Amino acid sequence: MSLYLNEATVKELRTSQQKIYGLRNKMFEKYGVDLLDTDTASNLASYRIVSSYDKNYVTNFARNGEDAKSGDVCIEKKTTRVKPYKRKLGYPKATFLFHAEGDLECERYLFECRDYFTLKPVIIYDVSKPKNVEKIIKHLYDKRDAWRVKGKKKHDVIILPETLLRQLPGTKEITIQECKVKIL
Repeated sequence: MSLYLNEATVKELRTSQQKIYGLRNKMFEKYGVDLLDTDTASNLASYRIVSSYDKNYVTNFARNGEDAKSGDVCIEKKTTRVKPYKRKLGYPKATFLFHAEGDLECERYLFECRDYFTLKPVIIYDVSKPKNVEKIIKHLYDKRDAWRVKGKKKHDVIILPETLLRQLPGTKEITIQECKVKIL
């Protein structure tokens, strides 16, 4: 589907873009952090939520390495956007992407579903119970093995579905800033 806009609308978009770039450039120069990087935007959106119940939570703003830490525990964080009408209809259509040949094992995982339009976190699955972490790792290794059998070496994406997360036993569920957090 194409979207062509009139000149006045493009001019308005361009003006907004210049303001956004100005703020991005100022923060990049000051802190070396690119606010327009998708990982950075995701980390900033959920930081207040996670740090409100985990006082040791810190985000890694570098491009490589773990996504976050809590004390000595490294955290892998995955984010996806979901259209609100699909959530209201009860579709667990969210999927989280991993590189098949990447590091799949972690001590703790954060899976965040964000509103497709507003980008606000809607639900966060915080997986740290050892048995639940084992299930995540097993699923990822099974997907990696299946990917290798198929011989698809160019596109190394494997998927973890939200349906798997919904099946994990949890210890508690809390709501923070209109975001449901499931501690699993």
